[in-house]
Amino acid sequence: DALRRLEAMALMADVDMPLEVMRDQIRSAVDLVVHVERSASGLRRVRSIYRSESGNEGWVVRDGVVLARQPPGPDQTDPDQTDPDQTDPGRGDAGRPVSEFSNV
Repeated sequence: DALRRLEAMALMADVDMPLEVMRDQIRSAVDLVVHVERSASGLRRVRSIYRSESGNEGWVVRDGVVLARQPPGPDQTDPDQTDPDQTDPGRGDAGRPVSEFSNV
């Protein structure tokens, strides 16, 4: 949905650009879309991570594991934190606080 919105905003701009050229511009600029949600305590958590590709029919979004979990430091505690791996094993790293991630 985020990529379609970005595409729609570009189309609404007062620029005469063919659709394929505009998609090429977005494709070269956007590799990943990270959906972040805020918990009741205000902590932001990664909900999902998607890799984007553009095809002839529009956007194709694929799941991808691109980040590794980084152990929290001794001063990083969150009483609201739950382990999503135990509550929903299909979610993987989704649901972990954003501060626990780093690029691999």
